[in-house]
Amino acid sequence: QAGGEAKCPPPQAGGMEKPAPIAALERDLISCLIRHGEKACIQTEENGPTLSVADVVKISFETDGVEFQNPLFRSIFEELISHQHEEHFVATHYFQAHPDTSVSMLAAEVCTDRHKLRGSVERLMTTMGKNDESRLSELIPQLLIEYKLAILKQQQQQLRIQLLQAEASKNQVSGMEVMRQCKEVSDKIREVARHAGEQVVLKF
Repeated sequence: QAGGEAKCPPPQAGGMEKPAPIAALERDLISCLIRHGEKACIQTEENGPTLSVADVVKISFETDGVEFQNPLFRSIFEELISHQHEEHFVATHYFQAHPDTSVSMLAAEVCTDRHKLRGSVERLMTTMGKNDESRLSELIPQLLIEYKLAILKQQQQQLRIQLLQAEASKNQVSGMEVMRQCKEVSDKIREVARHAGEQVVLKF
């Protein structure tokens, strides 16, 4: 193929910290939602309304067109969204007393064991007291960025496989379309990484 054509980069090897898999990041997210879901997270503007942790995650998911891949986590999140603004609602109490034992057991585990998060998210979490809300505005966006990057990199790997299949079958039309999608995903990774302050090397 011509040297100017865009290709999905191969997996990077050596030296760099391996990113957390999507399943692990989803567990980090649901852990934060169970422990802090109804708490104030980000003020939209000066003297404007304050978004809760659950609101911030909901807006991010809707903007990016994603949802929890784990069905239990997805169900918990949907229930949290529907109840979070009820008077005296506290997510930890609600889910620890949930009639579904799979939910209550998960809530008990993440609330008592202080589920260990990863990377920069872990470093932020270790500076927070059990009821400390002061750093949620840093923690939640950082975790969402890591989650978004993981999803995009998963898509990138899937496209790379499709590109290899198109090249093997000598399907130029399919190959060009996959390369277009590859570049689109790579551009999104660059943009998300820029927000995260992470330098990502992409090869074309």
